[in-house]
Amino acid sequence: MSLGDPAGLKVLEVGAGRGADSVYLAQHGAEAYVLDFSQEALKTSERLARQSGVDLNLVEADATDIPFPAGTFDLIFHQGFIEHFRDPVPLLCEQNRVLKPGGLILVDVPQKYCLYTLRKQLAIKRGTWFAGWETQFGPRQLEKLMRRAGFTIVASYAWGMTGSWGWGIRNGLYRLKAVVKRLSGGGPAVQHDESQIVDEMGQAGSSKGQSGPVPSPRLLMYLADNIGVVGRK
Repeated sequence: MSLGDPAGLKVLEVGAGRGADSVYLAQHGAEAYVLDFSQEALKTSERLARQSGVDLNLVEADATDIPFPAGTFDLIFHQGFIEHFRDPVPLLCEQNRVLKPGGLILVDVPQKYCLYTLRKQLAIKRGTWFAGWETQFGPRQLEKLMRRAGFTIVASYAWGMTGSWGWGIRNGLYRLKAVVKRLSGGGPAVQHDESQIVDEMGQAGSSKGQSGPVPSPRLLMYLADNIGVVGRK
């Protein structure tokens, strides 16, 4: 699916970090707002926007109390944000409040059932994880959270294979195929990089060259590193 042309839309990125996605949307005509509690993150977003020749509206605020009236934004999105909160429902409810009726929200998080999660949780227990405490979500769990916050699910998607079970399974199959081919005199094995594996498994990426998230087959959502849900108010 495509989220459509961003030109003229009022867009809010929550917990923006570098603000790269907001810069991209601003370059394509959106009125982009970046909300973050960190002054350093906002300065980084401002620098990137200036280098890219666009304007961002920088908002230093708490995401649980967004300083805008109800029904302000056409689109709200965040990536790698709600996993840092033990109860993200109040955050999502506040985003619902400032979203226009019929507006869209995109929530992107780490996928629960992957090797990345295992490594992360071990590091958290040892106190060596760079981001402190955080969690992760399965597809059903994320969709349930979105519904609890009052959103209708429009689409769910998955992307990224580095360190995921899907990558391991697919890579293992390639290696097995290469061995069989060599034993049968079929020539040397062909190398496959991650992007090829992702494409062949039908995963949806989030790169700037794509028009929007593509719904993924349900099983594949459990094999990727990251998942996302698009909801409508």
